[in-house]
Amino acid sequence: MVTKRESEFDIYESDQCYAVFAWQPYAKGGGGSAALCFFTGESRNPLEHVIWDAPRKPSEQEVSERVGRWRPDAKLPRGCGSVGEIPWAGLMQTSRKHRAQESNLPSFHPPNPYDIHRLIELGEFAGYRTSRDLRGHSQQLRAAKEYVEALLVGNRPIEAVSNAENLAPAQTRSLIERSRHNGYLTRPRGIEQVTGKAVKVANQINKVIQTLGKEDV
Repeated sequence: MVTKRESEFDIYESDQCYAVFAWQPYAKGGGGSAALCFFTGESRNPLEHVIWDAPRKPSEQEVSERVGRWRPDAKLPRGCGSVGEIPWAGLMQTSRKHRAQESNLPSFHPPNPYDIHRLIELGEFAGYRTSRDLRGHSQQLRAAKEYVEALLVGNRPIEAVSNAENLAPAQTRSLIERSRHNGYLTRPRGIEQVTGKAVKVANQINKVIQTLGKEDV
C-alpha cells in the first residue's frame, strides 16, 4: 500500500525497505514508463533503480508486490562500510560525459542568432521560404542542443532553454515540441537526444553562412 504521497511520487514501505514510485505516460498513445527507486533506512542514495514499460499505470497492489519482493542483501556487497562512501557524484558525472560522447552533440553546431540575422539582412533564407521559417528552425535547433545539454548535466531543461532563449516556460515547451515535431529532438523515452537530422540541417545552414563569409559579407 502507498504510505505517503509527495506530489506525483508515491512512497511504498515494506519490512526490508521503502521505495519511491513514479509513472510517466507516453506523449502519444497509451501506456508509459514506471520507475521505482529502492532505499533502506541507512542509505542516502538509491540502492537500485527499476524501470519498466506498462500498457497502463500499475495498480497500488502491483507496485506493493514488487516492493515486497525486493531484498537489500544482494545489493550491499560485503565489506562495504557505508553506501555513503561510494563516489556517487563521480559515477553520475562519468555517466553524463559518456552519454554526451555517445550522442550527436559533439558534431552538432546550430547557427547562432547573429549569423541568422546577417543572412536575413542579405535576403538569404538558406533554402527556407521566408525569414520567419529560417529564424524558427534555427531556434528549434538551438533549443534541442540546450535541452539535451541541460539533461546531461542534471539541470532543468525547460528552465535552461527559457533562460538561453529569453522565453517564458510555456513558450519554451511549445518550442521544444516544435523541435520534436520537426525531427530535431527525440521523443521522451529514455534520455532524449539530438537527431542526425538536426545535425544535417544545422550543417546545411552553416554551409550557407560560410559561403557568404568567403564572399566577404
